[in-house]
Amino acid sequence: MKTIHTIILAGLILLTLAFCSKKRDIALPSDAKNLKAEARVGSIMLRWENPQDGNFLYVAISYKSPKTGKLIKTNVSHFADSLLIENLLAKDGEYAFTLNTVADGGMVNASELQVSCTALRKPPVVTEYSEKIELEVGDLSANASDPEEGKLANLIDGNLKTFYHTNWHEDIPFPQWIQFNLKEPVDGVKYISWNRNGGSGGNADEVSITGSNDGKEWVELGRVLPDKLPSASGAKFESPIFSKEGKTFTKIRYNAVRGRGGNTWFNMAEIELYKAWFVVEDPESK
Repeated sequence: MKTIHTIILAGLILLTLAFCSKKRDIALPSDAKNLKAEARVGSIMLRWENPQDGNFLYVAISYKSPKTGKLIKTNVSHFADSLLIENLLAKDGEYAFTLNTVADGGMVNASELQVSCTALRKPPVVTEYSEKIELEVGDLSANASDPEEGKLANLIDGNLKTFYHTNWHEDIPFPQWIQFNLKEPVDGVKYISWNRNGGSGGNADEVSITGSNDGKEWVELGRVLPDKLPSASGAKFESPIFSKEGKTFTKIRYNAVRGRGGNTWFNMAEIELYKAWFVVEDPESK
């Protein structure tokens, strides 16, 4: 019995020696070269040159978060020579990266490549919000309505087959405007309009949006230039947000600066007015 135990023990020793000998026979891979870090918006791109050794398996990359101190490790196959590290912030500071080459069997080359870099600042995220203002006919007024086709009610009846027309029987100087008297003050506005169906080219050629509180002093909030305004029959147009920093308004005017193609009038099928605002989220400021 003792003899059998002796034989088994001897076999285990021989297997252990054989394994250790084999592990010693595995050569360490050569170093990687030219480790570089490229700062990008919210990320850092690492690039390097892999060794050409047949026993090279992957690179091991490690770095600490300068914000939390957490150690992060990742392995990159020998088939790749770059790594994009995302979801970083410039405000967190400089990241220090360490790269080692690793052979088949997990043998790590103790020689390290190091590089440091700080991500570029992420831009603020701007989100637009709007809410339709429910208008009644009594909330609208105008300075150039046509006596026959100038029904302001047609602008807000939800029917794209009806239309509003300014006076084409006589010349009324521009701007020709439509005024919206609001029940509550607004910081900013936008509008959506539809050209008259069957009336191609009858829309305003340029639009100025103005705001007031007393109906006497008007502040221009912005303009829509001719190249932005569609002229096709029934075409829909959605404006940007118009506002004046630090100011609110209870009266808004849609001012036609001139008519399309030299017309002394303009027409429109429908218009919707919205109170509108921006929300700015800056990840770098939190």
